Amino acid sequence: MVVSFGFSNFPLPFWQKNHHPPSYLLTVSGTLPRRRSLVVISGTGVSLQSVKDPVVDDLNIVTWKGLILHGIQRCEGMRLIDGVRAKQLRLKIEWNNVKDFIQVADEVTGELKKHAAGAYQQWMRDTFGKLEVGDGKLIDALARIASIYGTLNFDSLVEKRLGRTSVTWKDSFDVNLVIDGEKVEGGGNLLDGVLHLHGYWQRADSIVLGWKSYQEVIAADHAQAVQKLFAAGKTILLVGCGGTVNDPNFEQFFDACSRFLVETGRSHYILCRTEEEETLRKSLPAWLYPVVYGANYSDLPPFVERLGEGEGEPADEKGAPVPRAATRFNIWGGMAQGIAQDRSEAPERPASGASTSGDRLPG
Repeated sequence: MVVSFGFSNFPLPFWQKNHHPPSYLLTVSGTLPRRRSLVVISGTGVSLQSVKDPVVDDLNIVTWKGLILHGIQRCEGMRLIDGVRAKQLRLKIEWNNVKDFIQVADEVTGELKKHAAGAYQQWMRDTFGKLEVGDGKLIDALARIASIYGTLNFDSLVEKRLGRTSVTWKDSFDVNLVIDGEKVEGGGNLLDGVLHLHGYWQRADSIVLGWKSYQEVIAADHAQAVQKLFAAGKTILLVGCGGTVNDPNFEQFFDACSRFLVETGRSHYILCRTEEEETLRKSLPAWLYPVVYGANYSDLPPFVERLGEGEGEPADEKGAPVPRAATRFNIWGGMAQGIAQDRSEAPERPASGASTSGDRLPG
């Protein structure tokens, strides 16, 4: 099978060979998401694939639900809430509803902050500060294809694996340096930065978890401008971000971008499992395309590694340079043509309180 791109023909991209072809294919001008323009934004799925052990005090704190349960446990242990209230909060998050998660997180974080200035920061240290890298292949592969490495996670797994420094959404000056491809000061050295769009555990004031923190980042002009810059001038690839479509910050980001991206023809992408594709096609904005990486979470690392093929210095059998587009068009072409489906009859995206998996953080 051959896919037409308007000026030449290329074999069907590898991830679509075992899937039914879309109802129609988009024609593109040939512009590829090259490394210099690709913004990778990693979510919980990347940390789950990369962490050595996500369990702290018998709870998987890398997941949204596990982290909030740990917070409830911490508050109860410090007698900031009684046993009855702790039980009520645990029952509330069993509904796996976004609004419930954020409301409970708001109460937990509020109690810790009210108790003592360092109580919230200590909680972050006792959870994310304990995480170590197990298998770093996925992080390595993402770093090879990204010009900017962003994350919605609070942990420092990427920094530990790549030897980079953390830059939060509150560090406006350093964020600009990262966007410009400049090094950032970290630990007395100039290092590449990792953008933490929802905060970093060593900067508890930057953590976006409860309603108040979501409202803060949504109202932050620079943070919102950066997200729109990525949407308008870069190509975004969301990886391990299954819950992002229901995240309040990204919901308003999606709505804002939809007002101008539909007129530009620019597309962005989210990697997903086979069973998630149909739901995402119906719920995502028209400019954000789901790309299936496989049936299982374990299929994600090898898929991303293949996306990075050709990121070295490509050469033919005689050692002569080969244009990078020729080595990568077959892979990125599939994203460019978008595995599109007519969404004119698709239902509107779920409301902000729609149900989501409790196994993932909202990023």
